[in-house]
Amino acid sequence: MPQRQDQTGLARQVRHATNNLAAFKPLYQAWVTRVYRYIYSMTRNQADAEDLTSQTFLTAMQVLSQLREPEKFVSWLFTIARRKVTDHFRRNSRMMCLDLFEESSLLADSDEKLTSDQRLLLSKLTGNLSEAEIELLRLRFAAEMSFREMAELLGMNESTVKRNYYRLLDHLYAQSELKDEKY
Repeated sequence: MPQRQDQTGLARQVRHATNNLAAFKPLYQAWVTRVYRYIYSMTRNQADAEDLTSQTFLTAMQVLSQLREPEKFVSWLFTIARRKVTDHFRRNSRMMCLDLFEESSLLADSDEKLTSDQRLLLSKLTGNLSEAEIELLRLRFAAEMSFREMAELLGMNESTVKRNYYRLLDHLYAQSELKDEKY
């Protein structure tokens, strides 16, 4: 995971890349994995995720000069990614897969493999979540965003994002406790 850049450093890097496309490379390198994981968590298809990640960065390079607040680069970049995925599903008229966890990049760094019972439990737990709740999990785990970055992207206060996220985790934990009693 790339080290989080401070706002000033990121803004400076974005401004430099606006006038010099070669300077875009460090931005690409810092964010490509997180953007890919975010897109993959929605598409569940490696080829589509790679293609949409490329399209996201190509668009970002082309319209970087239109970014008025360079310190909001991260939320701007993930907005482009989200729109690319939406357009992709619209074009292909496929339903978005809400099963975040099964064979997901969210668990790619884990040495543990989920058992079929654990996969079933995770599928059941996430199956009843709203798209907004699924998005919170995608942004936090797949995109590895901070609460501040999530708040910027979602157009919410950081405290609201934290509250919603921790309530969601509490809900999932409570549901898993109930499920454990049945096993």
